[in-house]
Amino acid sequence: MFHKLALISFTLAAIAAAQQAGTQTPETHPTLSSQKCTTAGGTTGYTNCYTGNEWDATLCPDGATCAANCALDGADYTGTYGITSSESSLTLQFETGSNVGSRVDAAAFTPHPCTTDGQTQCSGDDCTRDTGLCDADGCDFNSFRLGDKTFLGNGLTVDTSKPFTVVTQFVTSDNTTTGTLSEIRRVYVQGGKVIQNSVVNIPGIDAVNSITDEFCTEQKTVFGDTDYFSQHGGLQQMGESLGNGMVLTLSVWDDYAASMLWLDSNYPTTKDGSSPGVSRGTCATTSGVPAQIESQAPSSKVVFSNIKFGDIGCTFSGGTTSLPPPPPPASGSGSSAGPAPTGSVAQWGQCGGTGYSGPTVITVAEYR
Repeated sequence: MFHKLALISFTLAAIAAAQQAGTQTPETHPTLSSQKCTTAGGTTGYTNCYTGNEWDATLCPDGATCAANCALDGADYTGTYGITSSESSLTLQFETGSNVGSRVDAAAFTPHPCTTDGQTQCSGDDCTRDTGLCDADGCDFNSFRLGDKTFLGNGLTVDTSKPFTVVTQFVTSDNTTTGTLSEIRRVYVQGGKVIQNSVVNIPGIDAVNSITDEFCTEQKTVFGDTDYFSQHGGLQQMGESLGNGMVLTLSVWDDYAASMLWLDSNYPTTKDGSSPGVSRGTCATTSGVPAQIESQAPSSKVVFSNIKFGDIGCTFSGGTTSLPPPPPPASGSGSSAGPAPTGSVAQWGQCGGTGYSGPTVITVAEYR
């Protein structure tokens, strides 16, 4: 099963680096117009500073030396990365020649708050996973992990073998664009039907279908995970970062660190699959090995189209500008679905098999 290509439509990230501009390849971004800038001088030939999954040890023994020796050039998006566009549609090819994975930046989602606002370069302990400046784990809403194993997948409630729209709604405490972020909701639209997000069905976690600080605290407790999310400021801090502006990153990639088992298998593999929060999908713990994916499913791709953003309810047919409350909590029951459009990070990866090209995904974001 070679599905382990992360299809991330809403991943919020802020990065910073003291990187010089390159002069070898002009920047021609697909679909979006951009300015091309060059620097005077430079060299006529060059050596790649990063090949495969490794930095050149001679050119980049440390960050400062790497920044001095290397330049960030423009990209041949189609030839090198297999990225093509047509009007409102963007296609990302998984493997193009020797290149594996593709990514483009244009505003994005999984709440991973950082204790700093704006672009920040970390150093020392500040770069440590989870205990540093940023919460690497975040607070996820994986329908399978949260008890609904029939919600998203091939032939399921949200049928991933067919095109569907993903709507993410950012709701503030006073329903204004300047208020404190208090909730993140998810809605799907497929075949003209609006599908509310799945409801939690895990004892000890309220039967909700959206991300709130309360949900995150309960989830971390029940799953036995350290609550780095709250320690880094939770949704309020996430909202502060959103207020500064974010970059939309659309990508298809494989995972050399953990074979993407954290997305749709049992993870961590050292724990029993029956333990709360360990089972995240139906894929085997032996799946997702990059070498296998790259050799047996190189033609995999994903299509994102009709990306929209705006006031809540205006980006899709059947939307409403009103904000009904989420389903009333019933601590530990996790049984019935509620009326409110809500949600979070979906279980994107599916066990599609060799030749699977991925569904067409339409993404929209709304805010209030």
